[in-house]
Amino acid sequence: MAPTSGERQLDRANLRRAGALLDAAGWTVAAGSPDGLRRNAEGRTLRVEVLNDSQTFDRVVNPFVQNLRTLGVDAVHTRVDEAQMESRLRQHDFDMANPSQPLGQDLIPGAGLQQYFGSNSTGDVFNAMGLANPAVDKLISLVENATTQEELATRVHALDRTLRALRFWVPQWYKATHTVAYWDMYDHPDTLPPYALGELDFWWYDADKAEKLRSAGALR
Repeated sequence: MAPTSGERQLDRANLRRAGALLDAAGWTVAAGSPDGLRRNAEGRTLRVEVLNDSQTFDRVVNPFVQNLRTLGVDAVHTRVDEAQMESRLRQHDFDMANPSQPLGQDLIPGAGLQQYFGSNSTGDVFNAMGLANPAVDKLISLVENATTQEELATRVHALDRTLRALRFWVPQWYKATHTVAYWDMYDHPDTLPPYALGELDFWWYDADKAEKLRSAGALR
């Protein structure tokens, strides 16, 4: 599993752990270095470019880049337009990228696994990391050919662990709840189905609640 950060933007414990890993890999900061950047034995700096085509994600990418620079990595945030992002993703011409599409799959995994993670889709923008792994291909085939719920669950778990072990993805955030705003003139069963956000077939209009809102001047 990826390490968990603390509440502060700069997690010093994780920074020390990352620094130790880079030191062991031969990327060190020389004593008295004027720029504080990490270099290998040949004197080459450890440079990482992060591609981003959305101003919305500046608030996510900038702190990440700042933390990398604190670590001694020569990290830069490069803003490109959508056409450049598409082209560079298809050519795998990047160090890191912040593409607009997530790696999410359907609730019942299927053909989308081939598009995102299969060897035959390395020219597809969805498989931007260029993943071509025989073990992953085999696991995808096993998932697609599962005949029982138990088989499906076991094989998806194996695929999930394999994909996470390859470490081609850095999660940006996680929120366990959906936030929904609506006028309090509807009602629904006490127990809602999982993943029911936006599904209104089992909600109903409550005339008494609506009248209270009108009386309070909230509705016309």
